[in-house]
Amino acid sequence: MDLFDVAKSCARRWYVFLPLMVVTVVVGYRVYAGVEPVYYSTTTLGLANPSVAVAPADGEVRSNGLVDAGGAVLLINLLAMGLEDPAVTQQVADSGGISDYTATVFETGLPGNQLPLVTIEATAADPEESKKTVELVAAQSGPLLERVQRSADVPPDRMLISYTVVPPVDPKPATPSRTRTTIALMLVGTGLSVFAAVLFDVLVVRLKTKRKDRDRVSDLVEGGQDRHTDSDREWTRVGSPAGKGSPGSERP
Repeated sequence: MDLFDVAKSCARRWYVFLPLMVVTVVVGYRVYAGVEPVYYSTTTLGLANPSVAVAPADGEVRSNGLVDAGGAVLLINLLAMGLEDPAVTQQVADSGGISDYTATVFETGLPGNQLPLVTIEATAADPEESKKTVELVAAQSGPLLERVQRSADVPPDRMLISYTVVPPVDPKPATPSRTRTTIALMLVGTGLSVFAAVLFDVLVVRLKTKRKDRDRVSDLVEGGQDRHTDSDREWTRVGSPAGKGSPGSERP
């Protein structure tokens, strides 16, 4: 069965297909109207060397051990992990933000040893709440990065600092979950409607075919009985002794 056959089945059984589609549309509309839209805001942070450095003493070599061990990628990953730490998340929530945010690390891949970046994203039903969350998380990046480097005994003048690459953007409507849910529901409902119409059409066609076959067999059986009865009658009329004349009917 190809798409053309499916379309014909749906057209023949429109009284099955259309009511199911109406139910699907009504349910989809209620789901769409019942879910609140969401908004997201993002900001991007980078790492940089300090602008002011202290001149080392004679014979003293000062460096950032974390950068020497794993480069800026190590520090940016530590920063992203720290921003999603439960303690930082709780501080953000206590300050009026939300705890449902993400800090994602990616490398630019551009030449010139450009430092990797971390993107902070927050999604909330209140647009102002999403932007405020991003701002609060970004504010935690400086102290957090300093604590991480201080725990590794990095000299203050060799510590990397965080800076804002892209400031917090104004909240924008995200592809709301209600849109995805409604689209998925409409697709499922349409598929079930088509399946029900095709299945009903196949069953009806099969029942009609079986009924026609039974009627044809009955006609053949009845026709055979009629022919057999006519043959018996003809044989009785022509070939039976009564047809030729019974002995009692002959004259002496």
